[in-house]
Amino acid sequence: MNTRISGLCAVAALALAVSPALSAERNINNPSGKASAADVSPQAITTSSASQIFIPITPCRAFGGQAISTPNTSKDFFVAGAVNMTAQGGPAGGCGVPANAIAVSFNLSAGVSTAQGFLTAFQTGTTRPNMASLNYKTNPATSGSIVVLGTSGKITVFASSATRVSGDITGYFLPAVTSASIFGADGTVNRGEGVDTNASATSRLSTGTYQVGFTRDITECFFQVTAGEGGIGSATPRTTGVTRRSGNPNGVFVRITDNTGASVDNDFFVTVSCGK
Repeated sequence: MNTRISGLCAVAALALAVSPALSAERNINNPSGKASAADVSPQAITTSSASQIFIPITPCRAFGGQAISTPNTSKDFFVAGAVNMTAQGGPAGGCGVPANAIAVSFNLSAGVSTAQGFLTAFQTGTTRPNMASLNYKTNPATSGSIVVLGTSGKITVFASSATRVSGDITGYFLPAVTSASIFGADGTVNRGEGVDTNASATSRLSTGTYQVGFTRDITECFFQVTAGEGGIGSATPRTTGVTRRSGNPNGVFVRITDNTGASVDNDFFVTVSCGK
């Protein structure tokens, strides 16, 4: 079986070795309680996106036996999102590929054909690349492909001669997120990546208590919360606690207390590393 890559020159799985979030982290910049020039200030924090990570799945037929009857024509197929794929020979609830997947890996097949030809799988809404994902004669043939996804959750398959096509999803790619986000004492997002800025997801709930939402499932992620102050100067000892949100895989609760255990409003930083 050959593997063709369309739209991705190289996609590597990223394993992130990051310490898990602590339920309560003592946030003191140094034993003296004074911030030094080496301490990180909000102005020094930047956000970044790492590479992609591959999530394998049990092969799922997203589309099967679909006729492309006219030579040199294309057909679109859903491969991502919780959509009904029965009209294209797939499952009613989709194949479990999340809507925010950036690419899919799948086995592309051509059925019995009346003439030799080739298939090209590519991102829906883009120009067809000058390449073949699968070359076939008159007998059935299969090849592995990786195709970048757009926002529609679809891929397009071009056939140079009339045939029937099938696609079995074997996995998908997600961004391997490494982000550092800054929040104000009032819960506003001063700088962030992958943060859901809607008030229903990210906001101050009460004194020292905040909810933080992200634009993806962070169940398998490592995250850490640190209370901080902008600039260099006196640093007040704070304790931070972070817990996952029950029933909401995209969010966490954050609580900040002072050295007496009383809840206090404070600027804070959230770092998240997702390798899955």
